[in-house]
Amino acid sequence: MELYYYTTTDTLRFILEKGDIYATNIRYMNDSEEYFNGLKELHRLINNEDLVKKWLTETNPDNLTYEDLKSTFTEDALQKNMDDADFYSISFCQKNDLLSQWAIYSRESGVSIKMNYDRNNYSFVTESIEKQSSGNIQEHGSVNTDKQNTAKPEAKARFQQGILPRKVYYFTHDVMKGSEYKDTAFEILDRLYAQSGVYLTEDILERWRYTSTYIKRYDFYQEAESRLVFQPRASALTPRIQYRCDRKVLKPYLDIECEGGWPIWEIMIGPGFNQGVVFNSVKHFLENVAVKNGVMNVRDYIKRVENYFQSIQQSVDKEDDSGKGTHKLDTHEIEALITYTKYRRIVDFYNSAGEGEEELSNARINLFGIVQEICTEIREKRECQPFSKMAEFLDNHYFAESGIVVSKSSIPYLF
Repeated sequence: MELYYYTTTDTLRFILEKGDIYATNIRYMNDSEEYFNGLKELHRLINNEDLVKKWLTETNPDNLTYEDLKSTFTEDALQKNMDDADFYSISFCQKNDLLSQWAIYSRESGVSIKMNYDRNNYSFVTESIEKQSSGNIQEHGSVNTDKQNTAKPEAKARFQQGILPRKVYYFTHDVMKGSEYKDTAFEILDRLYAQSGVYLTEDILERWRYTSTYIKRYDFYQEAESRLVFQPRASALTPRIQYRCDRKVLKPYLDIECEGGWPIWEIMIGPGFNQGVVFNSVKHFLENVAVKNGVMNVRDYIKRVENYFQSIQQSVDKEDDSGKGTHKLDTHEIEALITYTKYRRIVDFYNSAGEGEEELSNARINLFGIVQEICTEIREKRECQPFSKMAEFLDNHYFAESGIVVSKSSIPYLF
């Protein structure tokens, strides 16, 4: 699952160095009524008897009846849920190089961070208010006045949740057409009752609240948003809430880390008059700063290298300027590069190597060196087809030793 996080270069620096992203309380998103709208749309959906009965007939989850659902999704329950908005969200876009996202979130020459969630689960953590005992057990909030106590200071425990980003549903009864509304409604009901054996009272009320965080007004469908939503009450530990000032509003947030680093594969520099300078500055940063980008082992790194070479080859397979068709890159053309055979031997060696940090460090050094040799050879052949198109691609797509590609948006400067 490839998702994109549009932001400024300053925020990019914090994400790469510290490995954290702010998850904002759902009540303080750009549209403060968004969560309440989701609750109301779900309430309205459940009270659409004909539509819900049709879904029950097709799916029959745990032998639910319409009466079961209606008795849970009441006006009183709706009001109770509206008073409870203890969720924190990080937003992503499903589309790269999207003009509206550049304009709203990245400003001039901002960045789009491509994250590839290719595992079944990811672990996200933040500091909690509870203390991790180190020989001196205390209740949270108490003060130890014993001067004789020489125990080490207590470390903070960590709030942790294992989840994946999920797509947002654009869902508004009054503006959607019949079939589109029905199909989206069925998807939402499937998610709401995806877990078998859910209780029809408290558990489902919590799921009602949680599912509502993934519902937005239909008018915003072009945003193509996905989200990570964190539930503090789902953990035995309480996350430490922090505050940042945004347009004079103190917004509560959680400082979220992805264990091992966020799975960052590419950083695209947005449109701007100084796009080239920003491109070079991000390259320089990656060349000189240790970053966290989710490379867990040798095979993770090899996947990034292979993806880069595939992108180079695909740059030749596009329609040429004359419109006469495409040039399909023959295998022998890439393998004609002197260093490519050497690269294949090294990949085969590391595919059978261990998974430790030392192996990863060695693989990075050796494979990155080979990538640079191949890129240099392509540039030297740029006067010959198909290497001219490949060299042009390399001018705008730099592979850093960390495994991150730095690229440029193709959208003209519009700011």
